[in-house]
Amino acid sequence: GGAPPPPPPSPLPPPPRPSPPPPSPRPSPPPAPPSSPFNIPAGGVAVLDGNEHGAKVLFCLFPGDESVDMITDDITRDSSVAMPPRSTIATQCCHKDNGMCYRRIDDDCFSGFSENVFPYISIRRTFPQAAAFCSSQSMDLCEYGCKGKGCAYNSHPVFSKLPCPYQPPSPPLAPGALCSNTCDFRSDGSCDDGGDGSSFGYCELGTDCDDCGSRTAPPPPPLSSPPPPPPSPPPPSPPPPP
Repeated sequence: GGAPPPPPPSPLPPPPRPSPPPPSPRPSPPPAPPSSPFNIPAGGVAVLDGNEHGAKVLFCLFPGDESVDMITDDITRDSSVAMPPRSTIATQCCHKDNGMCYRRIDDDCFSGFSENVFPYISIRRTFPQAAAFCSSQSMDLCEYGCKGKGCAYNSHPVFSKLPCPYQPPSPPLAPGALCSNTCDFRSDGSCDDGGDGSSFGYCELGTDCDDCGSRTAPPPPPLSSPPPPPPSPPPPSPPPPP
């Protein structure tokens, strides 16, 4: 007999599992958009009378008014100042070096020629749009009214880069806040409403708001418990036996 056949070869071990791919890095959050150089500054900007050579302030725009392009009921203004006959705000630009005012280049009025039918001008802009337009023309918004420079903008308010001379509007009071100035000693530099931090207690809480700030109304007193019910009467005595 011959030699026994060789044993069959051992099966190869299975190949190792491939390593899982490394986790993908999280995408970085998008960078915050840069603040536009044409935003309304915190102190507000003045809108001027286009029918003046100088800087007659009609009203102001504050942060939050970026969509305003005309006179509205809630703009911040001096109610004694008369508004122009045409309510939309026109764009005019001034040369950065010599301050020369322009309302048009050749025959192209920056806001379109003003007609006597609302909205009067064909190109309506907000403050950021007007500032960006002037910048695109290598100019700035002006610091005066530019009366007589054409396009019939004398009948309009016009954008400017002048800071607002008025105080910004106060934020709305929280529900339940007390803030009035009916105290006889109001606005004298001393807080007189008797609340926290007050110097005197001559007035009711919340009536010297300029000096004390707004106050929170005190909570109502707790309701008193109702009196206990009267005791039940004793049961009637049984009748005597006959």
